[in-house]
Amino acid sequence: MAEANDTPKPVLTPPPEFIRYTCGHENYEEYQRSGQEVFTMLDLAARRYGGKGICRFERVLDFACGSGRIMQYVPDGPKLYGCDISRPLVSFARGLCTHATVYNNDFNPPLDFRDGLFDLVYAFSVFSHLAEDIETQWLHELRRVGAAGCLYLLTVHGDWVIEATLGAERSQAEAAGFYFQYVSTRDGSELDFPIGYEASYHTSDYIRRTWSRLFEVRAIIKGDNPCNYLWHDVHFAPDGEIERFRPMGQDLVVLRKR
Repeated sequence: MAEANDTPKPVLTPPPEFIRYTCGHENYEEYQRSGQEVFTMLDLAARRYGGKGICRFERVLDFACGSGRIMQYVPDGPKLYGCDISRPLVSFARGLCTHATVYNNDFNPPLDFRDGLFDLVYAFSVFSHLAEDIETQWLHELRRVGAAGCLYLLTVHGDWVIEATLGAERSQAEAAGFYFQYVSTRDGSELDFPIGYEASYHTSDYIRRTWSRLFEVRAIIKGDNPCNYLWHDVHFAPDGEIERFRPMGQDLVVLRKR
């Protein structure tokens, strides 16, 4: 059974503006449901490519953890860390995820962690927003804080999103490999996204060509069908014990530090 199911429900409710910052809407039930579904997705990938569920890794980093939407579902087991650029969301996540160490980081590296600390790093909907130069800096930094053999689970707007959403810009994005759009509006509030955080798109060819300079690219899992996460005798209920989740849209890039 997905390990998230044994985790107690959180007792703190994020304010609507935190939910909107994270999800683009203010529906708390949907915010919670999506957090658990993303955790299930990441946990399946960890089991398939790392040989064990997230709770069995020793030290885990939720990179850009926000208000703890995903981190709240990580069961007890690992030494769990989170970091994010938003001070209000970090403050909330500390109260929600008391089993984790959460701190506020800058938009640019470095992180306040020693070299080689983590054996699992995950990031949902982070590398789908960064400018290319900033992305490169963070890939180098995440490599630094990962131990030898560290498993990385990083989502991107990949082939499926490019095919399904970019329309007339699709051919330009596919030719470039990395494609960046300015989409954010800013009002100067504490919850504004920083400059350089917009919408980015990656082809699989681009990831294999560029990210492989730093990591072994184990897999790129297309985000159009949850069944892409299943293997051998692992099945969704009712035939199996994994609770089905909806398509996440973003492709999941599975990396390992050599």
